Amino acid sequence: MRLSRRKCRGGPVRLPAGSLMPTSLSLMSWDSYVVLEVNESVFMGDSDQTVPRAVEALREQGLLVALDDFGTGHASLTHLLSFPVDIIKIDRSFVERLGVDEPSGVVTRAILDIARQLDMRVVAEGIETGQRADILARYGCHMGQGYLYSRPVPAQDVTPMLQLFGQKPDLPWRVSASASG
Repeated sequence: MRLSRRKCRGGPVRLPAGSLMPTSLSLMSWDSYVVLEVNESVFMGDSDQTVPRAVEALREQGLLVALDDFGTGHASLTHLLSFPVDIIKIDRSFVERLGVDEPSGVVTRAILDIARQLDMRVVAEGIETGQRADILARYGCHMGQGYLYSRPVPAQDVTPMLQLFGQKPDLPWRVSASASG
């Protein structure tokens, strides 16, 4: 699910009625599997807290939030301090150069280290070869997406794929504010 700046400005952001979550994922707890991806441009140019508040409201409804395309152009390390995200998605431009040049490896390892220290998960985008998957695993990145794992699939195939290959719910890694105290 993607979120735009315009959607954040119209008042409280709510999960859409009749959306994918209650129907297609009805056989499992949807909030364990649905991630809201926000590009850093959603946060750009905001001197107020409208967008971060909208994103936090969605997190309170159970969604995890991923900062997409991290490490490219507009992304800034300050976004990790200023905005409520659970997951950093390393842009494919770094992944596709792993094993080819050392600077991509240095940057990728640095992003992974920062994420670990901030208790965030990391997803590497654009994994297309076993070699790159192996390099990422050695670096400590154990979640990824790309053609190595699957080409895009029709919506009706998502639930069976998640049931077979999705992260198991008995691996909690984010404690919500309400659960911690």
